[in-house]
Amino acid sequence: MKNLSYFFCFPQGGFNDFCEIIWLSFEYCKNFDRILVIDTRYIITFKDDFRNYIIINDPLVYTGDIDILFQDLKLNDASFYPKISNKLSDFENINQITKNFVWKKQGIYFNDHRCSFPLDKKYEEKVLFYSTVKGGFNISNLLQISKIESSLHSKIQTKYKSIPKDYVAVHIRNTDYSSNFTKFREDHKYLLENKNIFLATDDYKVVEYFKKSIKKNFFIFLIFHL
Repeated sequence: MKNLSYFFCFPQGGFNDFCEIIWLSFEYCKNFDRILVIDTRYIITFKDDFRNYIIINDPLVYTGDIDILFQDLKLNDASFYPKISNKLSDFENINQITKNFVWKKQGIYFNDHRCSFPLDKKYEEKVLFYSTVKGGFNISNLLQISKIESSLHSKIQTKYKSIPKDYVAVHIRNTDYSSNFTKFREDHKYLLENKNIFLATDDYKVVEYFKKSIKKNFFIFLIFHL
């Protein structure tokens, strides 16, 4: 640990934002010889470990226990940037760092401007804390070096095979965008009536509405909500 430098990435926003920020952080670590630590456990739009779902196949990405790493860095009084406190030992754990962020609302997301810094220069500190929300098109780059976590992959395969063929797939995005899903349902009733429906959505209200209106032959994989 003594000779290693770390880049703690706290991506904000939705899944595409996560992938964009993680990819940019990964590129930074390649360019400036750092270990990338991805921590999404306390992010308001996720509150779970990204690594439970997506595994990035590269030795630059930290796969161990983040809390143990953080405690080791504290014990060694590691230098860090940005200077969000006087010393690392001011924080008992990672969650206390994320609570210390200055949040600025952007749509439904929150961005910590104090922990968003240029990624085109070298920083001498042993630990960098980076947090922002940022859209982009690097999701394909990240997924090319990644895989779905094995147990999740098995669950998705099982779920997919449980959907009767043929089916109609419906995607409704309704959190950071607003969709009139009730009008969509009525306008396309002739396409959806008596069909097997697979619904992909980010909104629990949409799931409940379709459950009541379709009643049968309705399938959904996962729904994440706070």
